[in-house]
Amino acid sequence: LLQNRSGAVFISTFASNVARVDTIARVAKRLGRKVLLAGWSLKRITQAARDSGYLQDADPFLHEKQFKNQKREELLVLCTGCQGEEMAAMSRIIFDSHPDIRLKPKDAVMFSSKIIPGNDKKIFRMLNHLSRRDIATFTEKDHHIHVSGHPSRPEVQKMYEWVKPEIAVPVHGEAVHLKEHAAFAQSLGIKQQFILENGDVLRLAPNPKKIGRVKSGYWAMDGYELLPDDSDVMKKRQRLQNEGIIFISFLLKGNKGLSGNITFDAPGVVGHEDQAELYDFLKEEIQSYISDMPAVKVTEKNVRRFIHKLVRDETGKNPMVEIAIHRA
Repeated sequence: LLQNRSGAVFISTFASNVARVDTIARVAKRLGRKVLLAGWSLKRITQAARDSGYLQDADPFLHEKQFKNQKREELLVLCTGCQGEEMAAMSRIIFDSHPDIRLKPKDAVMFSSKIIPGNDKKIFRMLNHLSRRDIATFTEKDHHIHVSGHPSRPEVQKMYEWVKPEIAVPVHGEAVHLKEHAAFAQSLGIKQQFILENGDVLRLAPNPKKIGRVKSGYWAMDGYELLPDDSDVMKKRQRLQNEGIIFISFLLKGNKGLSGNITFDAPGVVGHEDQAELYDFLKEEIQSYISDMPAVKVTEKNVRRFIHKLVRDETGKNPMVEIAIHRA
């Protein structure tokens, strides 16, 4: 596929697949193309591979900053981002947000990878954009440019025969895959097999067994802080995104009850302009409820309960409700 291309060639694959990187480097060398690495993980892994004795026949890789000084027909750009990751090199190049590298119509883009379920939309977004730009695109669906990096059963068996472990702990896949792997390990004579879930603690020696659990899960960058994805802040933000929020503020004057009008806003629940009638209705209903209630019974709990029922009945939403009661 490479030998008849007149422009630059861009190939995206899994950075951890050093064998694939080696194959691409060999093909590039045979065709007189220089390999330029785009993406931090590729640079890190290829350097580790060289330090460990691999990629010894590959010529030195070029840096992104060198792209502009090379002849396009002599370049092969090896990129991260075969799964459509927005900040990875492949996506940034395709959507013209990379600071050093640009695509041109005579170039070719190859995805030496499969589509991992869940990444479909991101990958097809890239493929569609390449099609609009009339850039030749090659994937494993149409050409033999990818084979799975997952080992077959005979290969796993060979590994076990080499290592001869006493314990097998499958860690890749879902429960059905882990169970099948454990059974396979047992059939090969491995004494103990442990099927673990995220957070399980396994003591390996002495007397291997599960000894407890630790909290596990995702963390999210929130401004300058890292927070668990199930933290109170994240839960509230997700609710705000899905349901919106209502703000109510009003003044109670002694035992006389409500003084003046309430201040009401409902961002993400109803709009001032496009849903003006519903907006006014909700505000009037809440104001009437507070006006008709004895001042002593006007509490955050009572008002919140009324608002939740009213909004749920009228909009089907369950927004957050923030109430400020001022008393004079």
